[in-house]
Formats: sequence, structure tokens, C-alpha cells
Amino acid sequence: MAGDGEKEDTELLALRELVSDFERTIRRRNARELAASALVTVAFCGAAFLLDPVLLKASALLTAAGAVAVAATILTRAKPPSGTVDGLDEAALARRHKPHLLRQVALLQSVHRWYLGPLIPGLALGLLGMALVTAGRATPRWWSLIATAAVIGAVTAFILRMNRRLAAELLRQASHVPAGD
Repeated sequence: MAGDGEKEDTELLALRELVSDFERTIRRRNARELAASALVTVAFCGAAFLLDPVLLKASALLTAAGAVAVAATILTRAKPPSGTVDGLDEAALARRHKPHLLRQVALLQSVHRWYLGPLIPGLALGLLGMALVTAGRATPRWWSLIATAAVIGAVTAFILRMNRRLAAELLRQASHVPAGD
């Protein structure tokens, strides 16, 4: 029955690779999101010094604070397990992977609270500030405000939709992971 042992070894190696790849994907995603949060924070804090109306300054600072809140969530709740999967048996891999999958599902399902929620108030305040600034002009540029709001709305809807789809896929994957008892 040497063939059975080899098959089990191959399956275990494939499972380790699957878990390792997923964790690497999460680490890369977190690094991208943290870099984006840092860029938004620096850019919007810098913009706060350059913008004239106080409402636009407040908008920039609120958006920067939102980016910091997003980064804090990623650092505290979105991290994959530490350590390596090398040497773990199937039960240990399941005990490691399933809770991590479910944690990522919960984050994806609540993206409106921890990701969009902190950013939208600053962006909305910025739109209001731009509306007030342009309202004083001889020919207000309402179309640009409407277009900006539409883009923000479309991006928000896209983020929500993609995160719901990914959450459903990860939930499906988690349903196939044994309990690890």
C-alpha cells in the first residue's frame, strides 16, 4: 500500500501549498492596502495645508483619518496566522485555515463598515465643500460635482459587489474545510 501513502503525502503537500498561497495572497493584499492608506493619508494631509476653504481642509483631514482607520483594521483584524504551514498535518492545517477563511469572510462582508464607512464622510464633505465653492462662481460647474459623486458612487458599488462575491466564494471554500478535530 505504498501508493496510498504517496497519495496522502501528495494531498497533504497540495493542502499545505493551498493554505500557504492563500496566506501569501492575504499578506500581499494587506501590503497594498496599507501602502494605499499611507499614500492617501500623506496626500490628504498635504492637501489640507494647500486647500483654502476650511470645509475642504476638514474634508481632507477627515479622509486622511479614514485611511488611518482602514489601516488600523487591516493591521489588527486582517492578518493571516503567523508562522509557516510546513510540518503541519491535515487536522492542524484545517484548524489554522478554516478560522482564517471565516475571518476574511467577515471582513469582506463588513467592508461597508470598516473600509468604506471611514472614507465616505471625508469624501462627502469634500463634495459639499466643492459645491459651496463653485456655487459662488458666475457659472457653477455642477456637472463636475455630479460626475465626481457618480464616480465615487460607482466605485463604492463596485467595491461592495466584488467583496460580496469574494465573501461568498471564501464561504464556499470554508464549507469544504474539515473541522480539524
